[in-house]
Amino acid sequence: MRLISLVWLTGLFGLAGRQVSGQRRVIGDIREQKVSQVADIDQREENVYRRPPTYLIVASRIVRPSTIYQVIVSLLEESPPSRVRAALSRDGVEVYGDFVNLQPRETRSILLQVPPGNNADSEYRLRIEGSGIGGGAIIFENETTLEFSRQFLSISISTNRAVYDGGQDVRVRAVMLDTSLQPYTEIADLFIIDPDGFIIRKWNSKQLNNGVLTGIFYLPEFPKVGFWTIRVASQGQVEEKKIKVEKYYNPQFEVFVRMPTFVFDTDQIIEAQVSAAYLYEKTAKGNVIVRWYAKKIDGTTPLYNDTSLYRQEFSYYHNISNIRTNELYNNVDGVPIRNLSLIVRPDRYGYVDPYVNTTSQPIRPLFQNWTYLTTETRPFRKNVDLGGTFFLTMKDVRNFMGTTQGVQVRAEAFVTEYFYNNTQRGFCETRIINQTLSLRFVGNSPMVFTPGMLFEGAVSVRYHDQVALPAEDLRDSELEINVRAKKKDGSVVDLTKIRVPKYVADQFNEFQDIDRLAHYGQSFGSDAIYDVINNNDINPAAFITNNVDKNTEFLYSIYAKEKQFEEYREKGVHRFRFEVPELTEELYLTAYYSDNKNPQNTYTEATAYASYGPRDRHIQVRSSTRNIAVGEYVVFHVKSNFPLPYFDWLIVSKNLILNSGREYGSDIHAVTNTFSLVVSSEMAPGFHIIVHTVTKPDDFMLSNSAYFPVQAINRHKIEFKLTQIKDHLKDTVEATCRGDPGAVFLSSSIRSAVFATQGKNTITKASILESLHTFENVDKHIHRVFFTDREGTKPDEVSYYPSMDYGVDTNRTFELNELLIFTDFVFIPQTPLTRQCNKTAGYFPCLHKGCYTADQICNGYKDCEDGLDEADCGDELSAQQDATLRFRLSRVNRYTDFYDVGSGEWGWFDVNIDEDREQFYNLEVPLTTDTWYFNAFSISKKHGIGIMDDPLSFDSIRPVHFYCEAPKEVHRGESVGIRCMIMNRSPYDLETVIMLMGSDDYEFINVESYGFVESHNPRTSKGDHHHLVFVRGQDELEVHLPIKPTPDREQGEITAYVTLSTQIMSNTQELTINILPEGSIVHRHTSLLLDLKSRANEIKYMNIFVDETPEIPYEIFRRYIYNSPYGRVSLSGDVIGPTFMKNSPVHLESMFPDGNGRFGKGTEYHGFNLAANTWQLHYYRLTNQFQSNWDLAKRVFEQMNIEYAAVMRRFSTQGWVSIWDTAKPSVWLTSWCIKIFSHVSFQDWEDYIYIDPEVFGSSVMWLINQQDVEGEFMETEYYNEHPLHKPMTRNPEAGNIALTAHVLISLQETADKLYGEIKKYSSSARQRARRFLERNLPKITDPYELAIVSYALVLARSPEADAAYGRLLQMKREESGMVYWSPTKINTNTVKYLQFNRPFLEGKDKQFNDAVAVEATGYALLVLFQVQGGGVTVLQDQIVTWLNTMRLGVGGFIATQDTIVALEALVSYSYNSRIKDITNLNIEIEIPDSNITKNIYFSGNGISNLQEIVIPNVWGHVNYHATGAGQAVAQLDINWGIDFEPYKDHPQVQCFNLTIDENYRGRNKSEIDVKSCMSWTCIGDSPTSGLTMLVVDIPTGYIMLQPDANKIVRSGQIPQLKDADVEKPGKTIWYFEYLSEAPQCFTHTIRRYYPVANLTRTRQAVIVEPLRPERFFVYTWNSTSLYILSICEVCGSYQCPFCPFYSSAPPVLVLSTTLLATVVPFLYLIHSSGL
Repeated sequence: MRLISLVWLTGLFGLAGRQVSGQRRVIGDIREQKVSQVADIDQREENVYRRPPTYLIVASRIVRPSTIYQVIVSLLEESPPSRVRAALSRDGVEVYGDFVNLQPRETRSILLQVPPGNNADSEYRLRIEGSGIGGGAIIFENETTLEFSRQFLSISISTNRAVYDGGQDVRVRAVMLDTSLQPYTEIADLFIIDPDGFIIRKWNSKQLNNGVLTGIFYLPEFPKVGFWTIRVASQGQVEEKKIKVEKYYNPQFEVFVRMPTFVFDTDQIIEAQVSAAYLYEKTAKGNVIVRWYAKKIDGTTPLYNDTSLYRQEFSYYHNISNIRTNELYNNVDGVPIRNLSLIVRPDRYGYVDPYVNTTSQPIRPLFQNWTYLTTETRPFRKNVDLGGTFFLTMKDVRNFMGTTQGVQVRAEAFVTEYFYNNTQRGFCETRIINQTLSLRFVGNSPMVFTPGMLFEGAVSVRYHDQVALPAEDLRDSELEINVRAKKKDGSVVDLTKIRVPKYVADQFNEFQDIDRLAHYGQSFGSDAIYDVINNNDINPAAFITNNVDKNTEFLYSIYAKEKQFEEYREKGVHRFRFEVPELTEELYLTAYYSDNKNPQNTYTEATAYASYGPRDRHIQVRSSTRNIAVGEYVVFHVKSNFPLPYFDWLIVSKNLILNSGREYGSDIHAVTNTFSLVVSSEMAPGFHIIVHTVTKPDDFMLSNSAYFPVQAINRHKIEFKLTQIKDHLKDTVEATCRGDPGAVFLSSSIRSAVFATQGKNTITKASILESLHTFENVDKHIHRVFFTDREGTKPDEVSYYPSMDYGVDTNRTFELNELLIFTDFVFIPQTPLTRQCNKTAGYFPCLHKGCYTADQICNGYKDCEDGLDEADCGDELSAQQDATLRFRLSRVNRYTDFYDVGSGEWGWFDVNIDEDREQFYNLEVPLTTDTWYFNAFSISKKHGIGIMDDPLSFDSIRPVHFYCEAPKEVHRGESVGIRCMIMNRSPYDLETVIMLMGSDDYEFINVESYGFVESHNPRTSKGDHHHLVFVRGQDELEVHLPIKPTPDREQGEITAYVTLSTQIMSNTQELTINILPEGSIVHRHTSLLLDLKSRANEIKYMNIFVDETPEIPYEIFRRYIYNSPYGRVSLSGDVIGPTFMKNSPVHLESMFPDGNGRFGKGTEYHGFNLAANTWQLHYYRLTNQFQSNWDLAKRVFEQMNIEYAAVMRRFSTQGWVSIWDTAKPSVWLTSWCIKIFSHVSFQDWEDYIYIDPEVFGSSVMWLINQQDVEGEFMETEYYNEHPLHKPMTRNPEAGNIALTAHVLISLQETADKLYGEIKKYSSSARQRARRFLERNLPKITDPYELAIVSYALVLARSPEADAAYGRLLQMKREESGMVYWSPTKINTNTVKYLQFNRPFLEGKDKQFNDAVAVEATGYALLVLFQVQGGGVTVLQDQIVTWLNTMRLGVGGFIATQDTIVALEALVSYSYNSRIKDITNLNIEIEIPDSNITKNIYFSGNGISNLQEIVIPNVWGHVNYHATGAGQAVAQLDINWGIDFEPYKDHPQVQCFNLTIDENYRGRNKSEIDVKSCMSWTCIGDSPTSGLTMLVVDIPTGYIMLQPDANKIVRSGQIPQLKDADVEKPGKTIWYFEYLSEAPQCFTHTIRRYYPVANLTRTRQAVIVEPLRPERFFVYTWNSTSLYILSICEVCGSYQCPFCPFYSSAPPVLVLSTTLLATVVPFLYLIHSSGL
């Protein structure tokens, strides 16, 4: 038990505590008063003058911010009239004070306003002074320290889920109520914190809507997995809630195993339901294998474990592997060597000094200690349902495990789909429990009673897992409570038994009609006593007599008695009371329960101890009001066993004194006083009433208290209902919300299938009450009975009950209520045999006798006879609730519907009620087939919170579910089978017509007799195609509709419309398919800068690289594949290129949209996306376009938060960053990321994106640990030989010059983000790095190294910066009037003179060191701006012109790194040139061969918006004629496909070898094993490649699952293979840290999922360095065997007779032509009318 010290100031600071000159000595010490320490004997001498007490002051020990603090002052009869002043001070400064004037025997309160405060370290003190009313000397003074509690609000945090998948949105609601249960009206802060404690998202000072704080955070696709924290803070009070974030990859179908959460050991078998379904609800069929396992229940929940074990291991292994020496910081720099004061959490950040590592290796628990039991296999049979139920007998469990008690059983099912030929696994676990009942007395041990008074208590009966007993069991049960009382003389007497009989009221009612009994000759009265079957039975008719009035009176008495047991019959809780005899020392309570199912008595025992009162005088307070509610009266009864002239009472709730008063009794004899109060909202959720009095003439203070719960939740009457009748198709539903005007109404929805797991985070009555009861530190008085549902299908319930005083004496009564007493000579009684316990010395008093020490608390042994030392050792029932919840969240394998992907938020809304007290809200019902639970609550400013009693269910099951799917992309010439599923959810058979709407974009493929169809030239038909099918009730049918895009649609998107019409409804599915060109793609990009700053017009010409015809005379090969070319002209104003294409955030794919595309996955990829958006926003900010694009900026900020969270996935607690999950720390990448973060962290943006300062601090400290004494930064041992970014390779002459400069730039950029000693360490590290660069500056010969070093020295304000700048200018290269820096020469775009000798610009050739040249030139341009200051020079213009010729993407340059550096440089150029302010530019674009002439105008408004023109005829040339003033970037993209190897895209230098080998297997090549072999060949440039990506094109319709790809990565076939991405359509992408010259191979398997025929013959694989894409290799190959596959060979049509989906009309549907002509138009009419 946690005992809280009580300040008993008996003249401690008053006159009794000091000797006043000229005053008689006053006896104040307890030893001088001679009150016995060991016996209840008052030995005070009468001849010693005892000064009578004069005052008694009561105040709370707890002070809360923004509340009213009350001090209750009472002057006793011997006191003179006084002026009493109370004052609150904080940190020695008075914050509030007030005074009252009192007369003797008067009690008044002083109200003190506690100011808002958030500093828990502040010291609050209460000072009280008493003096004469007219002035004069101080009569008494007291001062004490108060305990400050930040909690002044009840904060309940709710989220839309408990477990999230990557890519979902976290919706947060925080209900904030003040101490009076009214909505909080101030502001609050909301934080999203990742599992490692870094703040990812922060909302500052959010305004609340009637006390509700809301926010949405979007998780990235690949988040950091673990337990995230949602934190709400207001005025220093902080409330947190955990949510679990996972990453789940969607398979094509999933396996579901279902068992009850718990089974009883009395059951004979355990049943497991096994099923499988595709994500669109189609049933999956195939071979089923079920394996059974069992283990002892060990409490492990692998799917809901925190990642603390991972973090412990992480900390341990990285601490012991930190090999840096202690000489890192030398005394020359004035920095202490390895100052450990910096590291406040070594378990998180690691130790600075590896030799002080004291962590021990964490113990990994054994999670999967399963015992195999048995296996059952069911092979697939087409017409036989082999799923269903699988059985395990309890006998098998007992044979293997030796028992069934405490056993956990798992069923694992493996389903191999017979057509798709993929195996998926599912599992489910259950626990075997017994039906043991839990019978206990409600309350905490040890109990305390008042002798001679009424004892009130409650007893509850439930199952041992806190599940309520069924009402029928309680009606047929008996409960008996026996009480024995031990007197002071040692005798034990039995008190009257308390008994709850079986429910018999209905039986008596059956016999009340005596006329009927007499008519049928049935005996009653005394004649019926022996008219029974068994002698032990009682005949109810025996209690019926001829007297009707007596019979009625008897039945009413039975009814009245049953009303006493009503709560017991419903909940299993019975409240009882009995009179306690005088002079009773102990009570022994025993309860017995039995029913028909449990004939043996279940019993429980409890012991209660008598409270202490001097001379056996006692006082007690109780209430006769059973249900106490706000706004109603509560009646109290105060009883004493001695004459009581008066008593004072206090109302305390949440440690705040709310009310006080005095009631008068009788000074002649003992009486019971009754008084009443109105319950205020401040008294909720419960309140203490404390009564006390001072006895005469011995001046003892007697007290008693009681606690009463208050019903305050549903004062706000709300109504919520869903109206479906307005939409018979169930596409929408109307929500009706009724409540107080202005109240906020909030709703959430969750599927019934996951309610037991995901529903725990919703706001319920139980959660609000639990939050409200957290205010008080001492919770012994909270009598709580919790009820749960065994399967979790219903919300938990909690009931609260009154409690008597747990204080055994006055001292502990006030102590438990956390009240202070200030007095001079009122004696505070304490139990005689515990007075010697000195808390200051570490001895705590037991309840009645003896002491115990701190180390004896909760040691498992009762050191106190009454067990007080073991009384507050945690709530086992609460721990059981948490364990059950964790088991529910871990017992079933994860599946798509578990996360409610895509549809879980459809019922999540909040709306404010209009003045007419109602609001209507239309909801779009998802296509998910399930039952949903709606939970709604509302908060009113007047009546507080109202919550629905039970969730409202809603059924979203439609009679017919119709779904169609097709591949998102196909190549030109391929045929597609659209797969449609018709699912009849009704019990009736349906005739349906499925219609493929006609279109000019595609044709329907007809299958000839016997399934014959030509692969490349099938017979087709146009127009609508109708197919009549018959679907049985509760059945489903799959129909494939084959289409072939028309030749006119060679590229672009086509849309197919498929409609299902039935007798009851119709539905249309819209499928969009993108047609891609055939062959291996070749891409050419041409870009230039139209510069009209100093001229009136400019004319430029661009050549379109493609010829008009692909045919080459007299050759069997062709230039390109017919209709494969695609061209586009792009223009944008200013020099940075287009910003935010399509008015949305940018990413790598949108900035490089053409050619083979750019792909990425990993930290560097997300860092690029974050940086690209950041610099484009900075461009808007610096050019005054931010406010005019504010809506766009907010969308960009949201995406930036997602990208930031994705980068933080691999941000370690020690500060380093890795590029992939399995990769090692990288100095280069860590430095690059914090450099990006420094530009993201902009003060004006902190409300929209926030970077935790801890991120900068931890990263900088980790980077400093990678620096040697000379100042050189070293890459980690993992990347020292083969860095991810090759320009960071160590220079043999100058060392890691580029890496050191790169890190120095990052340290310089982040300097202003640091604080404390980290700032000092960073400064020293920058100085060392700067000196290292200065020493090695003369050794630099590489332009890239010189450019980055120059920029670093300029930022660091080095004295050698000018020298570096001079050398940089010497190394510049010039080409065609343009300037750049590069290790090798970079040729500008070739110019051909065609048509009247005009200079036509050719597309850019990919050249060696393209990316390095752009990055170096970008750094050089930044150096120029730093050195030359503002304005623009000719040299800068020449650099910018060259940069804009180096684009390979419409929004980017060569790769990612160079694009970000160039963007930063160009933003600086645009800011300094102020070109936006003078732009007035008109550009005429002429494309003669396409007969297009278009004028595009640019002004300062939207200057950088992208303008595009698609070229219909991709040949010829493009003419640009610009007039006006300004600058613009003109770009031309040309793509074409080839099927002839020599015409593929070739690099300038071949650096890779790549071969692809395919092996076909399965049904008609439905499975392909793809073997890829690759190696690095440019060993003269470097021994290994840099970061490498392999992109393999796979046939249309084939897929690979991401978990299968992850297995290949984890297998270690190629150690450098670190990640894979197979979720992009038509491709598998593989990421390598590097490749060596040794060939390496791996094989992956792809499977046909979509039926696609006539597959394209030519495919390709590209291996490339993403950071230096000029190093690439394209491998092309032909797959003729796939090209000749027909639509029936891939089962893409319902007309194919040899396919499992063959749809033939049964005989009953063979209709005459006339009847068919009647039925089809009728059904079509139904469709057209929308029925």
